[in-house]
Amino acid sequence: MQDDPDSCLTDVVNIITKNIEKHFPVCLPSKKQNKRFRKRWMTQAILKSITEVKKLYSKYIQSKTNETKITNLENYQTRKKILKKVIRNAQSLDMKNDFDECAGDSTKTWKVLNNIFNPGKNKQQTKTIELRNEDGQIERNPQVNANKLNTHFVEKRMKFAKEIPQSNLPFNKYMGPRKANSIPTTKITKNEIIDIIDSLKTNKASGHDKISPKIIKWLRDPLAILLEKIYNKFYMEEGKYPQSCKIAKVTPLPKGGDDHDCDNYRPISVLSQLNKIFEKVLHNRLETFLTKNKILTNFQFGFRKGHNTSHGITHLNEKIVEQLEKKRLCLALFIDLKSAFDTIDPKILVKKLDHIGIRGKMLEVLESYLNGRKQFVRNGDVDSILLDVLIGVPQGSVLGPLLFIIYFNDIVNVSKKLGSALFADDAVLVAHEKNLKLLQRTINQEMRLIHEWLVANKLTLNLTKTKYMIFVGNNNNKLKTKLKKFKVNINNYCIKQVKEFKYLGVHVDESLTWQAHVEHLCTKLSKAAGIMFKLKNIAPRKILKTVYHSIVASHLRYGILAWGSANSTALQRLNNIHNRIIKNMKYSNETLEAAFKNLELMSITDLHQFELGKFIHKIKEGNAPETFDLTALTINHNYGTRARTAGNLGISRPRTEKGKTKLDYKGAKLWNSLPHYIKQITRHKTFIYELKKILLQDQSERILKVDYSII
Repeated sequence: MQDDPDSCLTDVVNIITKNIEKHFPVCLPSKKQNKRFRKRWMTQAILKSITEVKKLYSKYIQSKTNETKITNLENYQTRKKILKKVIRNAQSLDMKNDFDECAGDSTKTWKVLNNIFNPGKNKQQTKTIELRNEDGQIERNPQVNANKLNTHFVEKRMKFAKEIPQSNLPFNKYMGPRKANSIPTTKITKNEIIDIIDSLKTNKASGHDKISPKIIKWLRDPLAILLEKIYNKFYMEEGKYPQSCKIAKVTPLPKGGDDHDCDNYRPISVLSQLNKIFEKVLHNRLETFLTKNKILTNFQFGFRKGHNTSHGITHLNEKIVEQLEKKRLCLALFIDLKSAFDTIDPKILVKKLDHIGIRGKMLEVLESYLNGRKQFVRNGDVDSILLDVLIGVPQGSVLGPLLFIIYFNDIVNVSKKLGSALFADDAVLVAHEKNLKLLQRTINQEMRLIHEWLVANKLTLNLTKTKYMIFVGNNNNKLKTKLKKFKVNINNYCIKQVKEFKYLGVHVDESLTWQAHVEHLCTKLSKAAGIMFKLKNIAPRKILKTVYHSIVASHLRYGILAWGSANSTALQRLNNIHNRIIKNMKYSNETLEAAFKNLELMSITDLHQFELGKFIHKIKEGNAPETFDLTALTINHNYGTRARTAGNLGISRPRTEKGKTKLDYKGAKLWNSLPHYIKQITRHKTFIYELKKILLQDQSERILKVDYSII
């Protein structure tokens, strides 16, 4: 092994690529082979049977007497009927394999469905982009166009950064005291690398080195030994990040509009798989340190273990309803950052990392990771020249999102009057006051501070996409009239007020009725119902169930902790469409209720209770984000009562119907209605199994009956 770790890694890549080209050369099939084997289920036996059926048909056509004609027709029809059955079974088996590979991934499922209903339509072909030059003529040279796109993407980043006004305020004003603890430097082990290689997804694209995840998995053990030595030399001794791992392959993705204009393409960056292994090693160490020392704010739900978008939506709903219960007006400001990941200043990020305890060799490696990055654009089969990327965190990386939330973390310290719900750069700031006049004053004063923080950290708001919404609780016509004069200004720009906003994929409305989101779900499920109707006669029940979980249940589960509390009138149409989908899956002699039970599927009401029960169990066992806390409701007095010995929660007394949707009421009621033996289960998977078993019981047999009326 050479002394220079960069040369060592380059040698490993060269050896792998040379052997791939030698032993696994790319062989394109002939036109005849491509035509014959364009479908996977087309076997040699089926092809032979098709040929024989064609011969029988020719024999029937050429029959000279009526007697032989009838005999040949019967032979042809019999063989054709058998062939159809064989082809149908082969197609069904092939379809089953396709759906098994999807494993609940809705994106993959849609690709399979599109291939079934629109074969050949979605085949991706390498398209060479042709741009318009300065004279208005179409440039045909792919190399020139690749270079032009690459220059455009790099300069666009710099342009955004230059548009941010200069600030006299220090960026570290709101960072708080410097953390005393420093991240330990621990050696990278072979087993750690093996575990990361095993977790790589084989369907991911290769980077500039053309080494795919499949190749890395095939070479797992010998490669892990080499990478252990190379990565430790980079990490423990050199304190550097491999230069060959800092090159991004950029694929331009059309956004719509004129295909000959650079502005109508979005850059999609892909880094090498060997880089991703090293990034995951560093990511695991960073995440462990941040979690152990509780450095990240509890209101950040993005790119963290045990946190997801549903938590962010539920948290926002809880905070708004909480203020409405207190007879306060509540305002949610949905802020949108302009190219947030692309305009981060690496120098500021390094200083923030040092401030929170990322020091020593880890800081040196991360500083090297952020600096000296390069990218090129692939246009068809042609690559552009390499250009330096001077700002931002790498797109398409493992470390990028985590570094961004560290950079963004101290925004919650800017204002003591604004609550927040963050998912990476998707942020909602929440203000509440007793009346409109105070609310307007508070939000405008606090937004001046937020704007100062953004400018000091070299981030900028996309003012046209930043919106606000005021939640007023009951329908107060006088108040709604006054709202017309309400103004929110940021840097002398008047922010637009909306009555509905899509946040993290859920449509939030000003009355929190969730009517808008339910209508959106109805549209989604109507399309799914059409697909299930087409599939019911060509796919077995097992496949129908797989498709259901991918294109129906995935939409219903998402955010249901919040929108599942919509009133029965709003949910009626959604229930009807859902029942129609189940009817396409049931046997002809089955009732709808029996189909739900036999398919092990739940109605929308039961699904809401299922997800609610799971979430309360997570909170009780300490596995939910810390912002969700029900300890105040735990019955913990010394003297014995039935509620205490049954493991029940205390139930809040909401003032309004809206207050009954909160976790401390609806969640507590559901928990208390569960059988005692289920509430004693600590293992989450076992709890899910038992809760589902109860919810799948017939209504007449069910022991779980929750009364949500106010006590």
